[in-house]
Amino acid sequence: MLPLDVTQDASVDAVVQQLIQLEGRIDLLVNNAGFGVAPAGAEESSIAQAQAIFDTNFFGMVRMIRSVAPHMRRQGSGRIINIGSVVGFLPSPYMALYSATKHAVAGYSESLDHELRAKATTSRTRRTP
Repeated sequence: MLPLDVTQDASVDAVVQQLIQLEGRIDLLVNNAGFGVAPAGAEESSIAQAQAIFDTNFFGMVRMIRSVAPHMRRQGSGRIINIGSVVGFLPSPYMALYSATKHAVAGYSESLDHELRAKATTSRTRRTP
């Protein structure tokens, strides 16, 4: 196991570099870090709580992808799995912040899928004589 704090750029970059040194490649990234705040009405949640949950649940995923995707692109393969939640498309009362992060994960993941597939197809097309 390697220590990792997905809320810190330096931690993400360090663990990815360490993994590349140990294994030589990264074939799979599963973004599963996340937490929720105690059930509370949206107006009862602080901005600090909102920032903390987004920093882990959404921006942590973004940090990991930004660090890993270039390695996968260079090696010509890899899979990224982002763990969402049913509340990402079916929100529940008293879970506004958590639901918002999972909406963000779903939207980002769908856009990223199009971007990475387009780049992979373009790269394969360019390599073909």
